[in-house]
Amino acid sequence: MENKTIKNLLFITSGLLLFAYIIWRAYSLSFTHDESLTYSIISENSFWKCTTNNHFLNTHLIELCQNIFGKSEFSFRIPNVLAFVLYFMGFFYIMKPVKNLSIVVLGMAIVLLNPFLMDFFSLARGYGLSFAFMMLSMYFLLRDSFKEVSYRRYLFNFGFSMMWAALSLYSNFGAMNYYIACFGIFVAAYLFQYLKKTDISYRKPLYFIILVVIFILPVILGMNRLFILEARNELYHGTNNFHHTINSFIYGSFYWHQYPHWLFISIKYLLIFLIPAGTLLVVLKKDYFGKLSVSLLLLSMILLGFFLEFFLFHANYPWERTTLFFAPIIGIIAVFMALHVNQYYAPIAKINSLIVTVVSVCLIVHFLICANLTYTQTWKYDSHTKEVMKYVKDNIPRDGNKRTISNEWLFEPTINFYINIWDLPLHKTDRSGVNLNTDYIYRVNNFDEWEGYRVVKSFVNTRSELLETVK
Repeated sequence: MENKTIKNLLFITSGLLLFAYIIWRAYSLSFTHDESLTYSIISENSFWKCTTNNHFLNTHLIELCQNIFGKSEFSFRIPNVLAFVLYFMGFFYIMKPVKNLSIVVLGMAIVLLNPFLMDFFSLARGYGLSFAFMMLSMYFLLRDSFKEVSYRRYLFNFGFSMMWAALSLYSNFGAMNYYIACFGIFVAAYLFQYLKKTDISYRKPLYFIILVVIFILPVILGMNRLFILEARNELYHGTNNFHHTINSFIYGSFYWHQYPHWLFISIKYLLIFLIPAGTLLVVLKKDYFGKLSVSLLLLSMILLGFFLEFFLFHANYPWERTTLFFAPIIGIIAVFMALHVNQYYAPIAKINSLIVTVVSVCLIVHFLICANLTYTQTWKYDSHTKEVMKYVKDNIPRDGNKRTISNEWLFEPTINFYINIWDLPLHKTDRSGVNLNTDYIYRVNNFDEWEGYRVVKSFVNTRSELLETVK
């Protein structure tokens, strides 16, 4: 069987399995804190509309799905579930020219099997949409790199790459630096071709100027949105130390599993030296116009943007889930670095293939260890909120009177979400904490016996309990 056939079968099989996994999770997982806040934007026009929780495109798509499919967790998650198909397609086309099967598997292991990143294709948040559109944008960015192409083809790549990048930006404003970096690379590519003077059509820049004007607008609108959020003190998520950014990316990709410390340190220094090592490989072989050089330039410009924003505007560096934009870019760089080594350093190609295989196997095993149908890592405390509210739904008296529930503040949005979509005879809860005068209590990290209440649900992994009044 030819490598191409094996590769296609590998992609089709893995894609279908991952898609089934994502659908199953989207159907079975409890709604989470931030998803519930997003839903409150469309159901109540709440305060959260003017916060970073409002990922514009995602919010509007949730509202559309509610109108078409009704109120349910899966209905609201459909946009991000389908976004995985786009993410997968973009990655497939980027990998289409790659013939080495072990390197294909490495790319799939990094880009498709990061358990933390995969969480967001099963949730009603803007991240999954943003990752998908970014991947499609990268396909058009990398398709010809800095190679000499016709003016028409260049405009086609520029237009489609920036269109997908704009959708990524309006799915999540964390993609702003990617958008600006992508725009900058296309402008640099145009100037490079213009100065070479080998294609006279590049010297007629009308269409280029039109595209530049069109794609500057999302930056202006996005920056205006960010300034508004800053004025509201909403840009608090992040860290003031870039080492913490790297650490949180690694721990997030570990899915907070406890691996040996030496492994963490090794990965950290590999990430730190990724750009210098890749740049050295490019310079030594003068491979300035290939996909490796462009992907390295992309990551470098994104990082430069973060550093400039920190030093000029005191903006925080990414942290936890906002670092996940690095995962697909790092995966693609790893693929092209491995290909570069095989192409230019044949004597060590076998060693390179062995390393690639070992890393791929480790990443696959890690994903299988982390895969689950019960929780997401960021909002693990909400793992059982749906089950808790299902108990209330099935047992609450239907006598025309509304009952009350109190809770730790973390559970407030999701409890109110289920009260809303299931139309439960419960008064909405708030963030004031546990109240011993309510009919139900959902508490965490407290196992005291309270007079007048009995425990009806208890969960070891979240250290939470549902109590109801003794009848």
